[in-house]
Amino acid sequence: MANGATYRRGSVFGALLLIGIGFLFLYANVNSEFNPWTLLARYWPVLIIFWGLSRLADYFILRNTDQAAAVTRIGAGDIIGLIFILIFGTIFTQIVRLPLDPNFPFRFGGGDFPCLFGQEQEFTEQLEQAWTPADRLDLSNLRGDVTVTAAAAPQLRISIRKKFCAPNQADAESLNQNVQAKLERTIGDLGVQSGLIAKNSSEVDELKRRGERNYYEFDVKRSKQYVRVGTISVRLNKTDAKRQKYTVTLLANDKAIEKKDKTLLEPVQFYLQGTRHLLELVVYDVQKDRIVGYLSTPKELAQAR
Repeated sequence: MANGATYRRGSVFGALLLIGIGFLFLYANVNSEFNPWTLLARYWPVLIIFWGLSRLADYFILRNTDQAAAVTRIGAGDIIGLIFILIFGTIFTQIVRLPLDPNFPFRFGGGDFPCLFGQEQEFTEQLEQAWTPADRLDLSNLRGDVTVTAAAAPQLRISIRKKFCAPNQADAESLNQNVQAKLERTIGDLGVQSGLIAKNSSEVDELKRRGERNYYEFDVKRSKQYVRVGTISVRLNKTDAKRQKYTVTLLANDKAIEKKDKTLLEPVQFYLQGTRHLLELVVYDVQKDRIVGYLSTPKELAQAR
């Protein structure tokens, strides 16, 4: 440079960066609907582009001087800074996107975290279903509070209030569609209301710990022979792995009962001859010539035997 002055590269870039960030958050304070964090999470790679443009501008300014090669050289400090920006930016982007996943265990907004990375949207959903004294209510709630109150009418009414933290209304509505409340009745093939249904061996262990009924797990292959399962015997006749269906013959008290084309997780119900004891057989895995599941029997049956 003239008069022996040394050009300080990057000074203009740093000043423009500070000015831009300042204007960004100033606009966010003026406009409450604008969220700067989602904008930064999406466009932070622009910082690397401007960094490169700054180096390029330095080169053209100093191309006829001895410092031209120095301003385009990438040193150890530059590499460390670039790695830090890439790691931090990627993590920051994932943090902003995670709340849009309905399986994410935390919700950004409300009581878990402040809604820094979007706008909090609220939705209300109403559910109604007929109710009888014989029905049983099981709640499956990932997070939040559920209040159950009694009423004189034979009707189950549930009001659900859901809050989501999302960048905009469209994303919030999409997330709301993915998190829908459901009222489901588990009815066996005899039309009798069933209890909790286990979908794997771990859930069977949980039912055993509850101690409400007796549970016998089985792994039966197709054969002409019966396999003893708890208080009955089971013979697998055929399976349809593609349609997740199977046919079995149950032998109890010397009486054979064939259950045809039963589906995965369908409670297969039957009574022991001469008793009112309802037994349930549930299959949670259908493979070629093989079924895996469990038998559920009343506690009274074991005591009677």
